[in-house]
Amino acid sequence: MLGLAISIACKALVMFPSYKNSQQTNVLTLMSDPYASPLRGKSVQLSGRVIGRGDAGYVAGSDLMLQDKTGLLYLHHASRLGPIGNFLFGLRRVQRLIWADVAAVGWFRRGASPWLDLVRLTSSDGTIVKSYHRFWSFVSSGFFLLVAVMLWKFL
Repeated sequence: MLGLAISIACKALVMFPSYKNSQQTNVLTLMSDPYASPLRGKSVQLSGRVIGRGDAGYVAGSDLMLQDKTGLLYLHHASRLGPIGNFLFGLRRVQRLIWADVAAVGWFRRGASPWLDLVRLTSSDGTIVKSYHRFWSFVSSGFFLLVAVMLWKFL
C-alpha cells in the first residue's frame, strides 16, 4: 500500500507538471508535436470557442469541445467534488459556456485521440471554471498512504 501511494504521487508529478510557465499555442501545433504522449502532460494555453459538450447529447456532461482556427480539442474537466460535482457542473454551468470565446490552461495529451486536462477555463464574460486533476491524484495517493499506515499500525 505504501508503494502504491508513493507511485501514485510520483505519477501525478509526471502527468501534471507545473502549469505556471505554460505556452500559448494552437491545436495544429500541439497535434504536430511528435513527443506528445498520454502520460507526460505538456502545459499549454489555448484560445478559442467552446462549440459543445465533449459527449454530444449528454445533458449532464462536464467535458467540452474547444475549437480554434486550426482544429478541435476535447477539454476534460474534473470537479473538486468528484463525479457528483462533474454532474452538477454539466447540468448547471456548461450550457452557458457553449459558443463562448474562452482561454484554456491545462495539460495536453495525445493518445488514441487528443485532449486537454483542464486547470482553468476563462470565458470572455469573466466566468472562470477550475478543474482539479492533480488534486484527485494526490487525494488517492493520500488515501492509500492512510491505508498503509492503518495496516502497519493494526497488524
